[in-house]
Amino acid sequence: MARWRETETFERDASILKILGETGLARRPEIEEKAAEALGIKKAGGSIQALFARLTNQGLVEIFRPWKKEGTGVSGRSPDLLRLTDLGRLAFWLLTGREATPSEYDLLLKRHVSPEHTLLNLEAADLLQTAGYRVNLHPPEILLPDGGSFRPDLVLTGFEGETIYVEVEREANKDPVQRQAKWRNYNQASGGVLYVVCDNRTCMRQVRSEINYALGKEPVAIHLTNISDFRIGKRGQGKSIWLDRRERRDDL
Repeated sequence: MARWRETETFERDASILKILGETGLARRPEIEEKAAEALGIKKAGGSIQALFARLTNQGLVEIFRPWKKEGTGVSGRSPDLLRLTDLGRLAFWLLTGREATPSEYDLLLKRHVSPEHTLLNLEAADLLQTAGYRVNLHPPEILLPDGGSFRPDLVLTGFEGETIYVEVEREANKDPVQRQAKWRNYNQASGGVLYVVCDNRTCMRQVRSEINYALGKEPVAIHLTNISDFRIGKRGQGKSIWLDRRERRDDL
């Protein structure tokens, strides 16, 4: 720490290390945006990249890529992830007197198992927050009337204070029996109001078919969207983020 304090770039580097420790942010683009704002730079560029290279070379920050393949079904390249090392967490404690906030990626990975689904949940939360919802990335398990349980991926607070359970889905081969059980449990937990954020249009169509097959003529309301189409400007009725909607019909 004494040697680090003597370097010309200490104040700049320490300010960014504090951002990591205070926020727990994990995705490099979001961190670089915060860093540029903190340093008064209009756009993240070479100076920000050099800063992260210094923090990495000093053993304070780890940059990693856990993805098995590029992308998460969403167009574009999956981002680099950053987190404080043990030394970085110690440095944050020495600078602030506080424990560093755990990485959002590490916390979510415990819930979602795969790096790809973890990233997709973060991207879905971004979309929903942009639309004005308050998002809980760590909702508790819900006990069902039949004695089972259901754990939603996200829980939203809607515009009128209502609670909304959301599932986040990737395009992938999945067991059809398990999928039917999933949608039936979700229907019980949500009272027949389903919200699903998918990675792309193909996944969204697949989910719509699964729900229709699993729930048949149940009087459910369905709200579907996908991140790929949203990013290229597609919107639903009334400029809604929900691209595919079916209102509840109790007479079915």
